[in-house]
Amino acid sequence: MAANVNPVDVKPVVKKTVNGFGSFKVALADVLTVTTVLQLATFFEYPPVIIEELGTAVSAGLLMIRYMEERGQIKPTNILTLLFALKKMCLSGTEERVKKLYEEHTGRLCSSDGQSKAQEEGKLKTFANFLKHTYALWYNIIQPIPYIREKICCVDDIYVESGLELVHQPSSFKHDSQSFEESGLVSLKSFRDIFDSNIIPSNRILLEGDPGYGKSTLTLQAAYDWCLGNIASPLKNVAVFILLPLRLLGDISSIFEAIRFVLMPPESPLTDDDILEILRHSLSVVIVLDGYDEYPDKNSGKETDIMKMIAGKMFPDVKVVVSTRSSSLPKYLHPTTVTIRLTGFDEKSRDEYIQRTVTGGDQEASKRITNALNSSPILNDICQVPIFCVLFAHVANDQKGVIEFSSVTSFFKYVIDGFYSHMWKKDLKEPIDQSIREYSKLNRLAFDSLTGKTQMIAWPKRTFIDTVGNGCYEELSNIGILIVDKTHEIINEPEEYDIHHTKQSELVRFYHKLFAEWFAARYLSSYAGSFWPFWLKYKLNKIDPVDLQFVFRFACGLNKKASGRIIKYLKSVEGGASFASLCLFEQPDDPEEVVETVKGLCSKSMIIRSTDSRLLQRSNIQLLDIASRKK
Repeated sequence: MAANVNPVDVKPVVKKTVNGFGSFKVALADVLTVTTVLQLATFFEYPPVIIEELGTAVSAGLLMIRYMEERGQIKPTNILTLLFALKKMCLSGTEERVKKLYEEHTGRLCSSDGQSKAQEEGKLKTFANFLKHTYALWYNIIQPIPYIREKICCVDDIYVESGLELVHQPSSFKHDSQSFEESGLVSLKSFRDIFDSNIIPSNRILLEGDPGYGKSTLTLQAAYDWCLGNIASPLKNVAVFILLPLRLLGDISSIFEAIRFVLMPPESPLTDDDILEILRHSLSVVIVLDGYDEYPDKNSGKETDIMKMIAGKMFPDVKVVVSTRSSSLPKYLHPTTVTIRLTGFDEKSRDEYIQRTVTGGDQEASKRITNALNSSPILNDICQVPIFCVLFAHVANDQKGVIEFSSVTSFFKYVIDGFYSHMWKKDLKEPIDQSIREYSKLNRLAFDSLTGKTQMIAWPKRTFIDTVGNGCYEELSNIGILIVDKTHEIINEPEEYDIHHTKQSELVRFYHKLFAEWFAARYLSSYAGSFWPFWLKYKLNKIDPVDLQFVFRFACGLNKKASGRIIKYLKSVEGGASFASLCLFEQPDDPEEVVETVKGLCSKSMIIRSTDSRLLQRSNIQLLDIASRKK
């Protein structure tokens, strides 16, 4: 009979109240033994300090009731969460006694098992539908390049598989799967392997990659697979798929609040407790935490739910995937964490993207862009980074002119010029009468934000406009270099003002971190060419070359005098000599001479050790690649 009941219409039957919820709690305290209390606290995943407190309390039952009431696990109108826990713990006798006490004291009849199951299924269906609606809004509005706003794509139309390497796996997993080879590094065939427990049998996966390598696009493609039930995807049988962009979680410590604020629509009837129960009781759950490097609380010292999940202290049986930049790895990872690194586009991936997304199969146009890429070892190296390949391919296809670059700086300047050119054409203004403005306040803000103690590349909208000026904000927003995100802020008001406990705010950020590096480099180049050495060394010491390599490279390309000083500094730091050679390419005097210098450097024996710094490893690999491509 219960199978025919609409879950939305199921309501507990109410009898006349006898004594009330207060007397029920007193009676319940007598039923809950210390052993049962500790079992419940463990089942509900209470913090160790609370479990210890419960174990030594004079009245463990009363204290447990207080904690359960605070967490919404028992309410005057509903104790289904408690009853479900007792049932899962195989304490059917205690479950029946508690159920009987509740009905006697409150006059409310508890729902039958059939009704409870129907309610749970109804909530799960509602929850999943809301998630799919939100994800569809995200993955159907992909803009490959921000200024071409009329070109909106679905993520499935533009996603191209890029390199994925398994760089760390716990020793206990190494021989558990035939997919793991005994030789250290393993390349995955597809991003779907990340979610396949037969290939990676760990519930904690760290997905790392440098800026521009497509971490967020990969997570959106996974959401697309889940929403459409793609039969080729291991996500097809997953009941709940959670994708949370961590940059939106400022001041939100609870994962359940985060899901409700970010992923649920305003009209959602689901509470934090409902979401907790859905995640706890669903047969299969995958949680993807995208952009740990942009998580506002990563250095706050708070043990938020996000930090607990990463460390394996919360939802240990749920598959949790965390994406982050290689320079910003979480400190406290669970011992079973498997680390996967995105390595960028190879020629096959690059050509597939150009044909599918840029030229629409136009072979002549594809060949023109590909030839331009292959003609320059510098450009070929740059476009292994997916975001650079995407920017170059779209701008080159749009401009239709001769494409030649000798450095990363000249390439990125070409991209910026393309952004402005498109805006001027759209506004019916002649480019000859226009010039790209210098926004010195924005340059300073970008530099200080990237090199500060806590890196910040998103600002409250009002603060940003007050700092850089409304003209700067309007122009760069119009072009697409700046983007506004809507976030939720928790306001700690008294309980009676609960309706105002959250408010929506707006954060301004760059379309991509690389644009922040460009403006920061403009600040560095202007001052590095004129200020005294002590000031310069102080500023340079604040820049991490591994995380902010393009700040150095752009600055060297923008100012020749600054370039000499920066390269001299780089040669003095560990692993900096090879990176300094990369920066030599940024000065356009005689690129052929620089290439010959690099070829000479690489013609000698070059050993890349696992103990080398990441800067040295990366720089040497890039130098070898450039030298090998130059015939």
